[in-house]
Amino acid sequence: MRIHSHHALAALALLTICSSRVRAEDYEHIRPEAPMLKTAIVSALEGSPTFRSIVERIDGSDVIVHMTCGYFKSATLAGRTMLSSAGPDVRYVRVQILCDQSPQALLAIVAHELQHAAEIAAARAVVDDGSFGRLYRKIGFPTCLSPETNQFETAAAVEAGRRVRAEVRQYSTSTAQARQHAVPPAVSPDAY
Repeated sequence: MRIHSHHALAALALLTICSSRVRAEDYEHIRPEAPMLKTAIVSALEGSPTFRSIVERIDGSDVIVHMTCGYFKSATLAGRTMLSSAGPDVRYVRVQILCDQSPQALLAIVAHELQHAAEIAAARAVVDDGSFGRLYRKIGFPTCLSPETNQFETAAAVEAGRRVRAEVRQYSTSTAQARQHAVPPAVSPDAY
């Protein structure tokens, strides 16, 4: 059997890409409930160094993130992150995502909200609503004009969503191109 070296190299690259699949379950500190959230996380883990860094920071912390799909009264809200509870050894963060959006938008908002969870993970003093609010008044900016509503945003979360979306798009494009060029090796008639 004759195999051309460029065909073998392309096949090896494709095999490596396909065999090194990650799973959302591989990360204990991030617990998505919906299959579409798991799919978005896997896509981001495979294609985005920025996303992997966010996940690793959370996974190395005392924060456990529960992710669910949710619907919001505001048409401009696509996700939110809240501190659920805190104990001496673990803090629980709840992330709600508007899952009814395009895969690319879902990917970006998952990254955005997990960046908020990483911000909380980095701030060990965040253990209740008061310390949560103080953190975001310090590192973020208000997004709601109503003084009784504590809604904040951070530049880091906005950038994380944008960057992860771009990295996954680039990864998907290069993976598709690699698959397109991975031609099955030529088999000599003498091989049979």
